[in-house]
Order: sequence, then structure tokens, then C-alpha cells
Amino acid sequence: MIGKNLGKLIAILAVVGILVLVDLPPSQKGFFKAVPFVGNQLADMKVHLGLDLQGGTHLDYRVITDDIRENDIPKIVAGVKEVIERRVNSLGVAEPNIFDSRVGDEYHIVVELAGIKDIEEAKAIVGKTIQLEFKEQKTEVDPNEKEKIRSLANNFLDKATLAPDKFEEIFEEFEDKPKITLQKDEDVVIEDKVVEEGWKWVSDLSDGFKLAADMSVGEIYQFLIPPEGEYFVDSSGSVKQQEGYYVVQLLAKEEGVERVIETPEERKASHILINYSGAEMAADTQTRTKEEAQAFAEEILAKAQNLQNSDSAEDSTDSEITADSEEATEAPEPKTFAELAQKYSDGPTGPDGGDLGFFAIDKMVPEFSRAVFNAPEFGVIPEVVETQFGFHIIVYEDSKASTSETSAETRVKFAKAFFSTTPDGWQATGLTGQHFRRADVGSDPTTMRPIVNIYFTQVAIAEEATNWWILVWYLVALSSTIALFSSLVGIFMSEGRIESLRRDKILALASVVILAASIYGIMQSETDDAPEVAQPEIEASNGEVSETDSAGVDLFAEITKRNLHKPIAIFLDGFSIIDTNGDGVINEFDPAYAPVVQSEIINGQAVISGLKSYEEANELVQNLNTGAIPAPVKLSGQFTVGATLGEEALTTSLEAGILGLFAVAIFMMLFYRLPGIIASLALTIYGILLVFAFQVFGVVLTLAGVAGVILSIGMAVDANILIFERMKEELKLGKSLARSVEDGFDRAWTSIRDSNVSSLITCAILFWFGSSIIQGFALTLAVGILLSMFSAITVSRNFLRIAVSFIKNELFYGFKK
Repeated sequence: MIGKNLGKLIAILAVVGILVLVDLPPSQKGFFKAVPFVGNQLADMKVHLGLDLQGGTHLDYRVITDDIRENDIPKIVAGVKEVIERRVNSLGVAEPNIFDSRVGDEYHIVVELAGIKDIEEAKAIVGKTIQLEFKEQKTEVDPNEKEKIRSLANNFLDKATLAPDKFEEIFEEFEDKPKITLQKDEDVVIEDKVVEEGWKWVSDLSDGFKLAADMSVGEIYQFLIPPEGEYFVDSSGSVKQQEGYYVVQLLAKEEGVERVIETPEERKASHILINYSGAEMAADTQTRTKEEAQAFAEEILAKAQNLQNSDSAEDSTDSEITADSEEATEAPEPKTFAELAQKYSDGPTGPDGGDLGFFAIDKMVPEFSRAVFNAPEFGVIPEVVETQFGFHIIVYEDSKASTSETSAETRVKFAKAFFSTTPDGWQATGLTGQHFRRADVGSDPTTMRPIVNIYFTQVAIAEEATNWWILVWYLVALSSTIALFSSLVGIFMSEGRIESLRRDKILALASVVILAASIYGIMQSETDDAPEVAQPEIEASNGEVSETDSAGVDLFAEITKRNLHKPIAIFLDGFSIIDTNGDGVINEFDPAYAPVVQSEIINGQAVISGLKSYEEANELVQNLNTGAIPAPVKLSGQFTVGATLGEEALTTSLEAGILGLFAVAIFMMLFYRLPGIIASLALTIYGILLVFAFQVFGVVLTLAGVAGVILSIGMAVDANILIFERMKEELKLGKSLARSVEDGFDRAWTSIRDSNVSSLITCAILFWFGSSIIQGFALTLAVGILLSMFSAITVSRNFLRIAVSFIKNELFYGFKK
């Protein structure tokens, strides 16, 4: 038994030692990066502090829900929160904290921006109206817009010339448009290794950049430089040349740098391609099977080898070719490989005798390249080579050895502000969220695939009844989870007690069954709770579309008419909500797509089909309905917490926590002696586990959270006091020290369980119904309670078992006979 307990003790101490290292600040645990798989995550883990502990800006926005159906409000609030998160990310805030809150009948979104400097900029970006826009493809830039962008570039050039040391700062002052970007030639570091140094060789630059390279370091080139040889993929997937203007500053320059230019080995070959029905790039009229193609290729290979081995063309008639048609058999027999290719090759190089010219090993498909570059000598390769295009007969004709040239050249680095005049793929149609009414999810009656119904007219919607069953199932799930946790702890503690073990096993099994049933019930209730949408109806007067709706209906009809069989993109707050990867390319490889207009829509009601899942459809509906709100957010409160004030609050909180721990530890040691020392050690381990849990789960620690932590410390001590007092009672009954330890834990467990479970239920209620501050308190208190139970029941118990194995005097345990 001693060996078993000692093994548990060593395991606990080993885990605690590792967690101590993980709890170190990120600046002190770079050594974790050498650990495979999880090293970088461990090195970057830290406790996230709330605004009140590190300073910054607090913005409280009220979501305007006056004209929104009650059942739609949670979805709209979630959509607004997502948009605000995107906006905050554009500010570059390291650790923003964004959460929704409810105050009475009002819905709020709280934005905490730690360390933000410009509060007015934050308010301007976060609080602007969320705009829904419908856009059509754009094929050309308006001349006036192009001249406007050129003027903007010249304006930036003039300002940067006057203050070249503030190149980036001046750029930030310009309006943030997608068509204006800042680029810098910088080192690229991956896993602490520089993989690209950002240098550009002058000899590789375009003419404009070559002239700019003659400047002194830090100087601004005094002319706009057009892009040369730069391309992009437009919204239709076509490759087009980039257009616009560069404003350039020379960042660094090195002359006479040794440059090694290596040219890989190249080989020259010709081939005959025999394809078949189903091969890549095979003609639709191709009927040859794969087996027939392979047999035919073998015959041609034999003919090519005979031509190679013959001294004259006359000797090449010893072999006959079985052609695919009478025309082939009647044609004169080829006398060279090139003639064979011209007669039989299905590839595009057939008319040129199959000539592929010189190529490097990476320019052909692997099977083809291996055959050519592994050939020991010139001539026909003695086997048919199969690729995805078909079967190849190859002749290796010539080679160029790899070369390496060394020269002294100049290299430079630039900072470049690019002002694009390239069509960005989409242009405004004038159809916006003010015309849009609502969207909902439906199912295609034929395919049962998800669709999204969109309306530019008022629609009658069936009201949803509150589904109380889902709340019941949630309560059952919570209760069964707590019961399962309690029974597992009971199983762990019921050593030698068969009756208790049997009871806890039955409770655990029943809890698992009830939990599984409650999860199924929740899923079923959520499915049943999906809103039933009545047949949409147009709110009209005398059977006509109302004046309010007619503008959107007419505009939508006009747009669909001129964009028949073309895509219409939908943007929310400047981001496409259907082309979800944001590359502007509309094709089958995108996670979603811009819907293509199939017919003119004159009644203001349309369907978006082709969605991959109901999850995607629900997300699209949420975004559409969010953008339909005229003014979704209103700033209702703001305050700034200074860095000094936040630091003072953090320091005071830490001091209070440490002093509290010391006070409790001294009391426990004086009153309970050795068990008190063990309890103090268990509390230390509890603190280490708590910090680790905060890092793993990303808990944002606030002052209210600190209060929850300190309260959980008191509850952890309370559990130890119950256990030790029960031990004393067992010792008074004359039981042995070891038996008293076991019985003390067993008898105290029910009180510990009941008190902690009731506290956890309270935490759940506070978290469910409370505001953000209350939620932070409830979360940290709940985590602390769970860990305190572990430290009291597992850590303290095993430490006491070890102690009673070596120290038998009852005086050390605070007991006097």
C-alpha cells in the first residue's frame, strides 16, 4: 500500500512540476518551442487579463431591437457581434474582449480594447452603421475614378517627400480602402528561421524600380511607378494585368553582393501520346478503351525501336502497325520518329513531330520526368510510360548540363504604397439593406437541400411558441452531469467499501443514461424549435406593392434583368458573406459562391439555392437579417481605464490573494499541525492548477474573477477542515490513525459534495442569467470549486496516506487523548 501511495505522490509532484513551468510568463518559457507538436502553444500560453486589470477602453453599445421580432433578436445580436469583432480586429488590438449582455429588455454588446490609444478611431470604426450591399460584376474602372486614385497617389507622394522618415505614419492617415495597400520588403521568419530575406536583385526589377534603386537609402522616388508583369485573378476567374501606381521609398541597399545563379539540368525529348476515353484532356469523340490504348502504344513502341535500330528507312518495314482505321493502314509507313508522332500521336505536339523542346525535371508530370531524366543514353526509352494523359512513347534526344554563374550585383529593399486602378470585381448597384426586408431558411421540396428565401417586400411570419422542453432538458443535463461527477469521485474514494462502490457505480451508470437522453432531448427540441415560416405574402394596398417596398422591388428587378446568368455578390460591412474565403473568385472550389441570376425577378422575392449545409444557410440568413437593420448599434456608455489604474488593481488583487493564502496556511498549520501543512501544500498545488486552467480555457481574468478565485480558496480550506475534524472524531472513537484518515475522508465527502454541488448550481444560475461581471465571477468560482475538490479529495488524501505511513504519533495530527 505504501508503494502504491508513494507512486501516486510522485505522479502528482511530476505533473505539478510540469504545470509550474507552463504557468511561467511567455517571456520565460521559450524552451517549450523545442517540444514537438504542442511546443509553440505551450510557449504562448498566458493568463488573459481583463480591461480593469491592464487598462484600455470600454465601449458599451446597445443593439436597437425595436423593429425586430423577439424570436429573431438572439440571431441578430450574434450577427452584430460578429461584425463588430471583424471591425475590432482591423484595429490591431492584441487581446480584445467582446461579449453580449442583457440589461432588462435591452441587448448590449460590450467591447473592451486593452491598450487602445485612439478612442475616437475605435468609436468611429466599431459604431458605424452595418451596411448590407448587393453588387454586380465590374469590368472597367471609371476614368474619373482612375484620375481620382492618381491624384490620391500624388498627394501621398508629396506628403511622404516632405517627411520620408514618416512614410508608414503618413500612409495610415489616408482613408483605408481595399485599393490602397502598403507593402514592405521584409524578412520572413518561420519557426525562428529566416526563410526569405526580402532583398530584390536590381537586375530582376522593372525599369521604374531600377531607376528607384539608384536613390540613397531613405529617399522617396519622385515619380509614380506603374506595375509591370504583375497579374491577378478577377471575379470571373480570368487572369488580368495589375494596374495602378506605386509610391516607393528605398529602405536598404547593398552593392557588390555575390549572386549565384544556378540553372538546372535540362533534357530534350519528343513523345507520342496515345490517350483513351476517360483520360485527362482526351477528346470527347475518343472511343478507345484504356486496354486498347496500351496495346496500341506497345505496337508503336516496337516500331519506334525498329526505326532506331535500322540503318535505313527501307529496313523499317519489317514490323506492321495495326491502325485504328482503314485510312491509317493505307497511309505510307513512317520513316522517322517525328513521322510516327505526326501520324499516331493524340497530343497537341503531334503535328510538330511530338517535339517538347528542352525542359527541367519539374516542368513535366513526375512519371514523364522520371522516365526522361533516368534514361542513361539518347534514344527511344524502352518502355511505355503511363500518365494521367494516357500512354507515352518517348525518345530522349539531347541534354544541357546544369550551370552555376557567380556575379557581383546590387540588391535593395523597398517600402511601397500601391494605389490600384484595377477593377476590383464588383460595383455597387444601389440596392442596400434599406431595401431588404428579411431572409429565412427553407428546404427545396424536390431535393430537400437547404435554401435561403430573401424578401424585398414585407412578409407575414408565423409567430414561434416558446419551447419549454428545451429548458427542462438543459436542467436535466446539468443535474445528471453533477451526479456523474459526484459518483465518479465516490468510486475513486470507495476503496475497501463494497457497498459504497456498488451504489456509486449504479449512480454513475444511471447518470450517463440520463445525460445521453437529455442531450438527445436538447437536439430534438432545437430541431422542433425551428421556426415555421408561413407562406410569404406581400403587404399591399388594393393588391399592389406598397410604396415603401416598390423601390427595392423595382431596383431588384432591374438588377436581375441586366445580370441574367451572372453572379450578384452580397456584402455585409464591406465583406462578402457568400464568397466566404474573400478572394473574389466565384467557382466550384469556393466554400460558397455568389448566387447566379437564373431569371428576372419582378416580385421582390427570391431563393438562394446550392448551399452546402443548413449551418451555412443559417449563417447566411443571420448576416442578411443583421444588415437589414437601419441603425443596429448605439453607443450607450464608455470609459477609459488607465494602465496605471489597471496595474494598481492587479497588484492589489495579487497581494490580497497571497496574503489570504498565507493567513489561511498559518491558521491551518497552527490548528491542525501536520494535516495543516499538507492542506497548505494542497492549496499551493490548487493555485498552480487554477492558473493552468485559466490559460488552457482562455479565461479573461477580471477583478470580479479574482473575487471568485479568492472565495474558492476559502471553500478549498473548508473542505480540508471538514476532513480533519472528521479524522479527530474517528480518533476519539479509538480507531487507528490510518483507519481514521480513510473514515474521515469518507464521512466528510457527503458534506463536501453537497455544499460544493449547491455552489456549482448557484454559479450556473449566475452565469446563465447574470451580466458580464457576474458571469466572470461565476466562471472563476466554478473552476475554483472543481479544482479545490480535486486538491482536497485527491491531493490531500494521498499526502495524508503517505504521512501516516511514516509518522505515527497522533500529536502531530492535532489530537490529544
